[in-house]
Amino acid sequence: MRTHLPAWAEAAIAAQNAAALRPQLVRRWHEIEADVAPALEGLDDLEKQWILDATLWAGKYWRREAADQHREAIAAAQTRLAHIAELADDLAAHLNTLAMVAEDHGLITGIPSLWELLEDTAEAEPGYCAWLTVMKGYGHWRDFIHTARTQGRPGPDLAALLATFAGCIKIGDGIRSAYVDRAISTRKADAMPLRILIAQLRDNLAYPLRQQGFTLPDQAIATLAAVLFDLDPPPTADSIKSLRQRMEMCNAR
Repeated sequence: MRTHLPAWAEAAIAAQNAAALRPQLVRRWHEIEADVAPALEGLDDLEKQWILDATLWAGKYWRREAADQHREAIAAAQTRLAHIAELADDLAAHLNTLAMVAEDHGLITGIPSLWELLEDTAEAEPGYCAWLTVMKGYGHWRDFIHTARTQGRPGPDLAALLATFAGCIKIGDGIRSAYVDRAISTRKADAMPLRILIAQLRDNLAYPLRQQGFTLPDQAIATLAAVLFDLDPPPTADSIKSLRQRMEMCNAR
């Protein structure tokens, strides 16, 4: 019974701090030798390690439970973002109504100008002092604020700013994952780890391999996915090919 792995595989496990995955790699290494090793012929040990590094990242962080939680967080954030747009629109409407009442009755509302808000917000920023010296040296920010506040011209209306802000949210891309981008966007929970692994091996291999246009064949990815995610039944090469094509179509939109 096998008890060890090639040195490059051990190095990848150590680099990814993925000791928890080592037992299943050892137990099923014969499958990797049969389906993955042929695709690695011609690569040196460091390049093989790079590929396993990318693979283990997906296996360590994106098993079914973690992927489900991440997708739920995206859905909750998207709901909150939509609510923020509604609140911004609502606040803009209130500000516009107040402005009309103030104009009709000659009232002074005391709402600060956008320029005052910008200046006060900048000064409240903890890093303000660090870049204050840059402003003193080049004067761009101070010149801008000074001009904006002394020209006697109206700046952008706060209500208009909020309405524009809400509009940008509504027509924007919405919430996306900084870790796995669109790979998480699927209604089929079982497909999530597969999509993440495919995206990782496509987009996040070491730079030299990406420059060479290196890709793993579908069967190799299917085997790695089955080993890492304990999938039963295991994915087939055809299912990986089909999933890759759907992901490419999604990315092309």
